[in-house]
Amino acid sequence: AVLSIGSELTSGRTQDSNAAFLASEVRRLGGRVDEIRSLPDDLPAMARALRELARGRSLLLVTGGLGPTEDDRTRQALARASGRPLRLHRPSLEAIQARFRRAGRAMTANNRLQALFPAGALPLPNAQGTAPGIRMRLASCRVLAFPGVPSEMRAMWEPCRGGVARELGRPPLLLRRLHVFGLAESEVDRRMRRLMAPGRDPEAGLTVSDAVITVSLTSSSPARIAGDEKALRRLLGRAVFGVDGEGLAAAVVARLRRRRRTLALAESATGGLISHLVTEVPGASKVLWEGRAVYTVAAKRRLGVPAPLLKRHGPVSEAVTRELASRIRRVSGATYGLAVTGLAGPSGGTRKTPVGTCFLALAGPRGLQAARRIFLLGERALVKRRAALAALDFLRLSVGG
Repeated sequence: AVLSIGSELTSGRTQDSNAAFLASEVRRLGGRVDEIRSLPDDLPAMARALRELARGRSLLLVTGGLGPTEDDRTRQALARASGRPLRLHRPSLEAIQARFRRAGRAMTANNRLQALFPAGALPLPNAQGTAPGIRMRLASCRVLAFPGVPSEMRAMWEPCRGGVARELGRPPLLLRRLHVFGLAESEVDRRMRRLMAPGRDPEAGLTVSDAVITVSLTSSSPARIAGDEKALRRLLGRAVFGVDGEGLAAAVVARLRRRRRTLALAESATGGLISHLVTEVPGASKVLWEGRAVYTVAAKRRLGVPAPLLKRHGPVSEAVTRELASRIRRVSGATYGLAVTGLAGPSGGTRKTPVGTCFLALAGPRGLQAARRIFLLGERALVKRRAALAALDFLRLSVGG
């Protein structure tokens, strides 16, 4: 089981990404999380949940509530649930003090709370923060408690994986994820239906985020995963753009680097978001030569788009987007010029060009290579995000290789 603690979670102020991460990790180690629970910072409720979730289970993973403030009560709840007193762990206190000294900051008295552990419990070292985790048992259940900060929790989980695998005593599962863009979820489901039969090995599943569909394959057999991946690539074709941790921007950068091609961007509706996504990829400096947010008519004019063209077709149009792609390629000297215009909303739409309309254009060595009109649903931020991803996929498919 996984127990996430924090009133910020149950009030909706913070999204719980820790539980999903830990459940996925346990699954990969051959185990199964059969319950995930979130609780506010209520000491009696926390102690009661710890006892309930530990009963009959081999592993309980807890996140949150290990900081130095009054509402951080996980250590007290563990003590109450186990019937053991809290005791000061001197090496942990010294490690916390040393961390403050290295940072050149004075340690306040409440940070001593982070060195209190239920009697018999051991610390889980935290190299990224001041709060150590807690390792202990509740009856026959192994309990690992981590801070709620996701980066700290994930770093602390890594050295625990081997012990958890031994505790579970099952063969680890392999996970392969294929990322798909440009097909509807229903179409992906239709094409791969036979691979999703209940009880089949590998187990296949679909998730969707920002119009990117991820197909997950899970099995203890590398050969079976390889066989299903081959079948999926045949069924889904060029819509598959990456595997595992490879995002769409990374796939585009890798493709351009292989072909020794460079890129310049002229972004209107996306306001620089494509540039941001590309520059998140290590090695993007080998590919991206220039990016401009040509958000206004004046900015488009400064890039060289003729005033009569803007007046005749409007700033959100295929003709203007084509011109932007050609102009940004010319002034930058890059191999390709990619441009996007559009209406992200919530206002500004017309019957001819409703909110959600976007135009994409790509100029290359042989002039204008391609242009496309697309329509995107959603609120402003979602339209911008999906337009940026659509532009990257448009570039990926247009470039080839």
